[in-house]
Amino acid sequence: NASSVLLLYAYPISFKDIMILCPTKKIVDEFLNGLAKKKIKVKTIRAREIPESIWKVFLIIRLTEKDDGIALRQWLEIVGIRKEKIINLIRKSIKYGKCFFEVTRRSSDSSIKSVILMIEKLRVLDTDPQRLLKTIKTKYSQYIIIDKNFDILEKIAKKCPSVTKLIHCVYEEYGIIDKEEE
Repeated sequence: NASSVLLLYAYPISFKDIMILCPTKKIVDEFLNGLAKKKIKVKTIRAREIPESIWKVFLIIRLTEKDDGIALRQWLEIVGIRKEKIINLIRKSIKYGKCFFEVTRRSSDSSIKSVILMIEKLRVLDTDPQRLLKTIKTKYSQYIIIDKNFDILEKIAKKCPSVTKLIHCVYEEYGIIDKEEE
């Protein structure tokens, strides 16, 4: 907004005020090389990779917390929805200017409807992360991997009073965001 733009010009910024987020290591390396050539000091933080077994469960958790279109698109692939169907939903959302989740929710396809129904059922458990994980483990184990990583997720959930906090704690655990005390 206009006030933010005015503040930006009113107060000088320095390199320490800038954060660059990059989706791939290649892009990070390009930025680092360019900054090094200009003798600009940088601090890099590389997130640990979230194991696939946790990632799949984490997608479900994100879907129970809110209408997360990115998580939904990824989850649709995991449960076996054909890429063509997903691409058609994406095109519809762009064409009609609607969010992906809304367009998917209105789909008449029975397999897609069952995914949305699954999410809605899990949202009822949203207030209790431990109960949510237990339900995911027992009712949706065909889509996820139950291994030692799931135990880690359950341990994290014991410290979290809500699903929102669980998501935050998982992001902290894998270095996607800094721990609050840092």
